[in-house]
Amino acid sequence: MMRHCDWRMTVIGAVLLGVCGVMYGDGFPVVTDGEAQAVVVVPEDSYPIAAYAAEELIWHVEQATGVALPMTTESETPASPSRRIYVGATEAAAGAGIDVEALAPAAFVVQQTDQALFISAADGPGDPLRQNHDHSGVLWGVYDFLDRELGVRWLWPGELGTYVPRTDMLVVQPEDRTIAPRFQWQRLRGGFRDNNPAIGFTEEGLAAYRDAQDVFLRRHRMDQSRRPGFGHVFGGWWEQYGEDHPEWFQEREDGKRGPRVGQRTDRVSMCVSNPGLHDKVFALWQERLEASPDRTPTMSLPEADSRGRCLCEVCKSWDAPQPSEETLAAMTSSMRGTYNPRNASDRYLRFWKIMHDRAVAVAPDVVTTAYVYFNYFVAPAAPVELPAAMHLDFVPWGGFWFPRPIQEQEWVKEQWLGWQATGASMSYRPNYFHDGYVMPHLFTRQFADMFQFVEQNGAVATDFDSLKGQWATQGPMLYLLARLHTRPRATVETLLTEYYEAFGPAADHVRAYFEFWETHTTVNSLDGGDTFSRYGASRLHRYARAAHALFPPESFARADAILADAEEAVADADEAYGARVDFLRCGFEHARMAAELAALFADGTVSADERRAAFDALAAFRHENEGLFFSNLTHASHVETRSWGDESGFPGE
Repeated sequence: MMRHCDWRMTVIGAVLLGVCGVMYGDGFPVVTDGEAQAVVVVPEDSYPIAAYAAEELIWHVEQATGVALPMTTESETPASPSRRIYVGATEAAAGAGIDVEALAPAAFVVQQTDQALFISAADGPGDPLRQNHDHSGVLWGVYDFLDRELGVRWLWPGELGTYVPRTDMLVVQPEDRTIAPRFQWQRLRGGFRDNNPAIGFTEEGLAAYRDAQDVFLRRHRMDQSRRPGFGHVFGGWWEQYGEDHPEWFQEREDGKRGPRVGQRTDRVSMCVSNPGLHDKVFALWQERLEASPDRTPTMSLPEADSRGRCLCEVCKSWDAPQPSEETLAAMTSSMRGTYNPRNASDRYLRFWKIMHDRAVAVAPDVVTTAYVYFNYFVAPAAPVELPAAMHLDFVPWGGFWFPRPIQEQEWVKEQWLGWQATGASMSYRPNYFHDGYVMPHLFTRQFADMFQFVEQNGAVATDFDSLKGQWATQGPMLYLLARLHTRPRATVETLLTEYYEAFGPAADHVRAYFEFWETHTTVNSLDGGDTFSRYGASRLHRYARAAHALFPPESFARADAILADAEEAVADADEAYGARVDFLRCGFEHARMAAELAALFADGTVSADERRAAFDALAAFRHENEGLFFSNLTHASHVETRSWGDESGFPGE
């Protein structure tokens, strides 16, 4: 691509091009001299996704150049402009030898001739914004084009978060490439819980935010259309089968079967060595197979969101030798947690393989899914060979929050390599992003290090639980979370520079601002266990109880000074740069108000009226600014309700 008669035009312009905008060598002019030089063409009877992809192309090109490209169908293409950008499974693409039906799932072709530019992929029905669309390739082709040719960056949901560098010329250089997605599926879960309109989104605000986030996720090519069935299979089994078949369930320390004292009945683990359990799982799978004969058969085997707690002698005999007390003592508490009550990885692996082998005898193309999780997270003790049709979701859980000690980071990597060596298909499914509440809680580099490690070591897919959407306080980290899915081999600094460039003359100040918060988070989090315990807080649901201690007033004062420098830098700059800095200011003030409210709840001497006033002020701030999409307020209100609802009554109203 060439912008503003740039590098190639500048060097050889006098020889090849004459006057800039008149001749283009081998380039394909899209916009020159303020005029459209090409028309966007979609198939005559295409499904909605091709038209949506074309609209996305036209909108972004107009943001970059100020020129709206005309759009038409193949039968109504005008004589002028004479050049065509064909989007989708067009007849012209077929005539040019592009066989879209032969492409891999969600793959696309970008190909250029003298008079045509093809962005081609297979077509199919469905809402373009749904992540389970089976024919997303044409959309991915457009987004790839906008990324490469215009440098478009989608920083956060909404128009303000869409950074489109301005140019007065768009000339595409010759290209011919076919690209398939790096991952079989890539997913950032939406991060929504029950919204509390008293302190979360208004009804209208929530609808607008959902729509904007859907667009954002598709622009980052999130797609789960090829994801096989996963899920905690045995969650309701105790209520359904416990009375008649207690032998299918965990044996407790007292030798009896069923829930432990205080254990939720939907979290009772199974006796996975029991042949009767195997028969029941297999019979239910066969019923589903017969009911849906046209679907790829999937046997889903994950536990009931629980540790493997069965202490029967057969299950224990399936386990690997347990580590010594001395070995455990050398581990961090999170690492030791994967051996509680014992390391059950080999037990579950044996169960999965038994069930997979039985299913293969009936359906050779069966896919088996399971979780590497809790105390079946440690890599197998002995070498074992598993089929690629066994998909394992790798779920570091039980304390492996970021930032984490280097010892833990390297140990988790070792477990990945151990499971990956089995030959099973490994997908990366962490829960890290539940952390941080609405605070500037950042672990950008360490998270990226882990992501790039698994990508370079065989990850076939991702599934992140969940995208909590604190865009104005955790922006660079959330940008990398999305962006690494399409540029996994780029350096962290390259991708962070993409983010900071959107702030124009304030870029260096914004970088310093977020680096301050990441350093602060690292220091506080690595020493934060006592803080969470002191306030009865937790990383997953009750972070707000400790927010004021983890982010005290003096930290906000230091960050405020850096942010003020950013505001000064954009005082006379382009309006969009200033608006993005204002966006960060909104997140800053929101986090500070939330921390102040947390301090009031932690102080037993504060009256209910004082808390109420601060609560109402925070709710009013959110409702006034919700249209900026600075925060997923369903997450904020969920954490606050779990943190304070029983005590105050306010968040639960």
